[in-house]
Order: sequence, then structure tokens, then C-alpha cells
Amino acid sequence: MHTPIYADDEVFVDISTPLSEAIRVAQGDDLVYITENGQLVGAVTTLAVARVGIAALTALEELP
Repeated sequence: MHTPIYADDEVFVDISTPLSEAIRVAQGDDLVYITENGQLVGAVTTLAVARVGIAALTALEELP
């Protein structure tokens, strides 16, 4: 399930959500909660999501 769930200004995304989608839904929210099979497994700040996204994009650009 890749559809983000919004509840009380909080964002919940499934762990299988593509990174680009997680970054998109995270904008403006302090925490993004990560779920797996409907169970909460963690949370990440939007800054951390953005940093991981930037690092991943940079790594892709460096591939031959």
C-alpha cells in the first residue's frame, strides 16, 4: 500500500512506499510515521527523509 494516510496533521506511510513518494508527502510535516502491515514500526523527520533522498539521487547520478 503506497497511499499515505493523513490523520490529525500526521502522515503515515507504508514501509514499501517509494522514497520519492515519501519525500513528496513529507513536505511540511515534522514527522512521518512508517507502518508495515498496518503496524507502526518507526518515525522519521522530514529533514532525515530529505537528506536520504538527496544522498540517493546523488549516488544515482554517480553510477556509470
